[in-house]
Amino acid sequence: DFGWVHQGPINIPGHSTEVVIDPGDRNRIYTATANGGLWVLDDVTRYPSGLAWRPLTDFNENLNLQCLAIAPSNNLILYYADGASRLFRSEDRGVTWARTRDAAFGLANRIIVHPTNADTVYLATEGGFFRSTTAGRDWDTIFTGALTDAVMDHQDSQIIYLGVRDVGIVKTTT
Repeated sequence: DFGWVHQGPINIPGHSTEVVIDPGDRNRIYTATANGGLWVLDDVTRYPSGLAWRPLTDFNENLNLQCLAIAPSNNLILYYADGASRLFRSEDRGVTWARTRDAAFGLANRIIVHPTNADTVYLATEGGFFRSTTAGRDWDTIFTGALTDAVMDHQDSQIIYLGVRDVGIVKTTT
């Protein structure tokens, strides 16, 4: 069994679309789910005895989450994209949510938050790669094409790789 230990949650509809470890507290993990919203486990060391997963988006309009990201520079700031191609932001670890300005993104496959600026966010979507330097209020298209994934280099935030459908991997250094 290779030492795997079940961490839940077991009482949510759909499947986990993304699991993210809090960059400020490695014992806190989040999972975005299809048809179940966003959930948090505040301390993996105390699960399952004495601690349960908590829902963070039960009162939001759409619980079909596509992807999730936490700002590395401020772990209070979370972003998620839902199945209606909208981006949401929380500044209080998911207690409250605000929808950012809508844009014609297509379904999002990855959210990247800049490592030192929580207001700079990138979206890899079926419609392209988008950047906002205003916490999602305004957007620039920086690549067009159907993206399947994106990753930022951990040592140099100028380097970004994109997975592009029917093309492969592309890279930018600017």
